[in-house]
Amino acid sequence: MSTYYNMNQLSLNIPTAVWKKRTIKYSELNVEKARQLIHEIKQAEVKINVDEEKFDIDQLDTVIALLEQRIEELNQRVSETAKVSPNSAKQERRHAKKYLHALDHCRQKPLEYQTQAQIAGQRNSYSKTDHDATF
Repeated sequence: MSTYYNMNQLSLNIPTAVWKKRTIKYSELNVEKARQLIHEIKQAEVKINVDEEKFDIDQLDTVIALLEQRIEELNQRVSETAKVSPNSAKQERRHAKKYLHALDHCRQKPLEYQTQAQIAGQRNSYSKTDHDATF
């Protein structure tokens, strides 16, 4: 795959072309990443109830809400046991926040991919700086 740059973006190493096939591929990879994160959450010590088998990317809001609720519970436990070292609630909260940020990223990406596919339309690619230009 070749990438095209304009002169302003050469020094920043930012590609100007968006390829439709890449958008589709990354969209599918994002769904797999979300499923993998759900699996990791179930394996980790973050205790939330999510059905891994019936998971769909549209259910990320529900999972994120469960994680936020769990983080609030852990915040209360941390404040109650502030003097304990090492604090297991702090460690669990740290893991929960890590998964929350990763799932939030997975939730934002489909919107970006949908916009890219909509701009591309029937074309195979478009320029980020000039949506009418193709490569």
